[in-house]
Amino acid sequence: MDATGSPGLLRTEQQDDAGGDEMPTRESQERDAAWRRGRARRRNGAEGHDHELGRASPELVHRAFAALAENVRDYAIFLMDADGVIRFWGEGARLLKRWSKEEAEGAHLRFLYLDGGSEDGTAEEHLREAAEYGEYVGEGSRVRGDGTTFWARVTLTRLMDESGTVLGFSKVTIDTSTQRNVDTARSAARITRARAERADMTAEIEILKEEVAVLRVELEQRDDPASERE
Repeated sequence: MDATGSPGLLRTEQQDDAGGDEMPTRESQERDAAWRRGRARRRNGAEGHDHELGRASPELVHRAFAALAENVRDYAIFLMDADGVIRFWGEGARLLKRWSKEEAEGAHLRFLYLDGGSEDGTAEEHLREAAEYGEYVGEGSRVRGDGTTFWARVTLTRLMDESGTVLGFSKVTIDTSTQRNVDTARSAARITRARAERADMTAEIEILKEEVAVLRVELEQRDDPASERE
């Protein structure tokens, strides 16, 4: 960093020390501007000054989230209100969970869980945890629209307004069934291998016991005077 702590200026000063006359690039200038902007905003925040610069409008945020949820296909992304009722269901959610937008929107989060709750708990427990701590992250079984289940890694995040009121929750789900099946198969293979190794050791121990018994008999016979007279 330079004397002011700016990483953007460090590169150009080093170039100047090396005798170069290259001007700062647009990229390094932008990095330096970002650093200065961040420092100014942190200072304003510490002093209690509110600033609107860089704050996206609610409409822009909503449009950005909708675009993300509709175009990301490897994750299920959706929104709920403060009661856990689904209000926005993305295309990735439809593909992964196999519930249509018409079916999902208006349903409570619990409809995605096994009866009585999944391995990681119930929808109500997860909503309470996210509301209290800001986020719930976990793994467990979830139910698809066709009745099948899959192993999900989920992140449930609390959404609040500036006054601290909970407005709702966002949910991101990843299907990790394949990785879990691989891990389960590897674990089973390790257990099978360990059992086979124990069985081999047990067999070797039995063989050694038999050899020891034979040796004991031979030694007893050598020490028996009657056997020597014969």
